[in-house]
Amino acid sequence: MRLLDVDTGSFLYFTERDKTPPYAILSHTWDSAGEQTYQEVRDIQSSYLSDNTGPLRHLSFPYVSKDISNPAHEKTTSGDLLNSTLPSDVSLSARPTIWDEASGLSAKIRRACEAARNEGVRYIWIDSSCIDKTSSSELSESINSMYIWYRDAVVCYAFLADVPVDEDPRSPRSRFRQSRWFKRGWTLQELIAPRNVVFFSMEWIVFGTKSSLATVVEEITGIERSVLTHRKTLDDVGVARRMSWAARRETTRVEDRAYSLFGIFGINLPTLYGEGEQAFRRLQEEILRRIPDQSLFAWGDISLAPLPIHLEARDAPHLRPGTFQFECNDYSRQSRTLFAPSPDFFQGAGKINPITRDAFLRLLGIKNPSILPVQEYSPSPYGIRTHLPLLPISTTVPSSSISPKQPLNADKFWCFAILACEHSERAGHLLCRVCFIPPTRSDLEFLRTGYLRVSVPGPYHTDRPDLFTIAPGEIEHCRADLAIRTVHLPHEERTTPSGQLELRASRKVIKVIFPGWAAVDLRAQGYEVVTSPVNASSTHQQIVLNHAGGHTIKLEYQCKVSYGGWGFEFVARAEMSSCVLDTGEPGDFEELTDGPRTVTFRDSGETCVRLLQDELKLSARNSDELTLRLFLELAAESCYYLRIEVACDASGLVPPKHGAEGSIAGLNASPGPHRDETGGMLEFAEGDLDWLNDEDTTPPLPEVTMEYHDDVLQDFLL
Repeated sequence: MRLLDVDTGSFLYFTERDKTPPYAILSHTWDSAGEQTYQEVRDIQSSYLSDNTGPLRHLSFPYVSKDISNPAHEKTTSGDLLNSTLPSDVSLSARPTIWDEASGLSAKIRRACEAARNEGVRYIWIDSSCIDKTSSSELSESINSMYIWYRDAVVCYAFLADVPVDEDPRSPRSRFRQSRWFKRGWTLQELIAPRNVVFFSMEWIVFGTKSSLATVVEEITGIERSVLTHRKTLDDVGVARRMSWAARRETTRVEDRAYSLFGIFGINLPTLYGEGEQAFRRLQEEILRRIPDQSLFAWGDISLAPLPIHLEARDAPHLRPGTFQFECNDYSRQSRTLFAPSPDFFQGAGKINPITRDAFLRLLGIKNPSILPVQEYSPSPYGIRTHLPLLPISTTVPSSSISPKQPLNADKFWCFAILACEHSERAGHLLCRVCFIPPTRSDLEFLRTGYLRVSVPGPYHTDRPDLFTIAPGEIEHCRADLAIRTVHLPHEERTTPSGQLELRASRKVIKVIFPGWAAVDLRAQGYEVVTSPVNASSTHQQIVLNHAGGHTIKLEYQCKVSYGGWGFEFVARAEMSSCVLDTGEPGDFEELTDGPRTVTFRDSGETCVRLLQDELKLSARNSDELTLRLFLELAAESCYYLRIEVACDASGLVPPKHGAEGSIAGLNASPGPHRDETGGMLEFAEGDLDWLNDEDTTPPLPEVTMEYHDDVLQDFLL
C-alpha cells in the first residue's frame, strides 16, 4: 500500500498490512478535467525533495526521508519509522515547500493532507495519486484491496465538491441529498467500509459525520443505519438488498459497476478491463459459489398481488374471475438468463431477504430433506448446473386467464422457479420467478427468464412482473405438479451483438427497413420475394416468399411506438400454404395451409436494443417442418433492419430448386415505378437494374421502408 506522508510530501510503500501505520483516506468524485496521477505527483515531488532533506518546515513528529527517484526505495519497514529523526527547526518561510500553491500540487491533495495534519494523522491514501495505474497488476491489487483499505483507515474524509457549507444537509431539498457523491459506484464502499466518515463541504469545512447524519444518509441511499454504523455486518444483509444499494450508481467504465462491488460481497477476482458487461456476470457467478443466497435471482419487477391459483374457489371478493389476464413473454436481450444484466435491475430489491434452508423446506412442505438437495452451482461447458423447484404456469393459473394473443407455447415449458427468499411485505410467502425451458434435442434443460404481462386489480398492480409471491397454501394446491429439476443456467450468447444504445430523446417514429441485401440468401434458396404494403399508408407491410418447390410463406407485420416514445412493439404474423396433387388428375391440386403464427418483439426500456430475434415453426406439404427466423437489427437510433431466415429442421436451410430464377415477378427491365404481383408499388432508381448486365439474372430487391407512428397499429391479429 502506497501512502503519502502529509508532512514531507513523499510516498512510502508498505507491504505488510499489520505493519502499516495509521492513516487517513480520501473519498471524492473525480473532477471532469481529471485528477493528478501518481506520475504527476512524483514529478512535483522531485522538484522539492531532490536534496533528500524533505521540505524545510517545523515538524511535530518523526518522518522518514528517502530518495524516491527509484520506486524500490519507496519500501519501508516499521524499523525505519522507529529510527527516523527530527529535522532542526527552520522557519516555514525559509524555503518554498511542496504544500505551497505554487508547487503545482492540486488543491484537493493539499487540503486533504492539511486536514490529516490538523488531526495529527501522519499518512493519507488518495486513490487518484497513490495508485500507479500504468501497472495493471498494481491496479488490480488495489481494486481487490480497496474495501479493506477504507475499512482499516483511522478516518475517511468525504469531500463533496458540490455541497456548500451554508445549508442544512437534513433539508428535504438540500444539495447534500442531491450530491454526485451519492450517485457514483466507487463511493458506495467508501461510505460503508470506514467506521469514521467526515463530510467536507466544497470549501473544505466539516459539516457532519456519517454517524451524525446517519438518518439522512439512510434516506438517500436506502442503506440501514445499523449497517452504516457497523452494528450490523454486511454478511447479515441479503445479496439482493446489497445489490439494490448499487442500482442507479454510475461509473466511468462499465466494468467498474462490478469491480466497485467486490468488497461489498467479499469477493476477489482479476480485473479485465475490456470485458464490458461480462464483469458483472463474473461477479454474480462468484457470488453463487461463495454465498448461499438465491435472492441473487430476485431482480426485476415484483408483483405482490396473490396468484390466481384456483381463483374460482378463493374467498377473496376483490379478486374476481376474469380480472386477471396473463401473457407470457421472453426477453430478446441479454437478460434472458437468471443473471441480471446490471445492478440497475435490483432497484426494487431493497425489501427482499433470503431464508434458511430449513425455512425453505418447511414453506415448500417438504418433510424429507433429501428430496431437495443442498443448493450447489457447478460450472460446465453448458453453463452452471443446478437444481430448482419448478411449478408449471399452465397448471398454476386458470386457463381462462391466459391471453389468447400470447398462449403458453407448446414448444416452451413455462414455469415459476421458486426461490429461497421472501419479500418483507409478504413474510412467509416465497418468491417465484417467471422462467421457461426452450425445446432441445438433448437431455439438457436450459432455464431462461421471461415475464408476464398481467392485468391485476388493486394496489399491487404491476404491468409486467418478473417475480410473484406464492403462499404455502397455494404451493400445497399445486404440489402434484411441483418438480425438482436439474437445469443449466446458460452462458451468455456471443453470436448476437451485446449491449444497448442510449436514447437521447423519446422517439416519435420507428423505421423498419427490409433492405435489398436481406433477400440475397432467400433467393439463393429458391424463393421469389415480393414485397408490398397492405394498406395505403404503408404502415402494414407484407412480404411473400414463393418457393419453386411449391410452397408459399406470407409474412405480415406492423409496429407502433409505445411507452411515451421510449419503446416500441413489433408484431409479425406468418402463414404457409402449399399445393399437393388431390385426385391424381392433371391440374387437380389441393391447397394446404398452416398458420397464422405470431411473433411479437417489445422494447420498453430507455435504450435501443441492438438485436431482437425469435422463430416460429411452419409446415410445408403437410410433412416437412420449416423454421422461420425473424431478426430486427438496429441500424440507427430509430431504425431497424428486418432480416428473414428460412431453415428446414430435417436438412438445414431449404435447398434451392433447380431452375428457380428467384426473380421479382412482374417487373420489366426499365427504370421507374413497377407494380409487383400483389399490387404494391416498388420504385426502382436508374442504377437498380444493373443486374441485367451480370451473369446472375436475379434482380436486387429495392429497400422497403415503413415508418410507424405512435397512433398506428391496426388490430390485424384479431
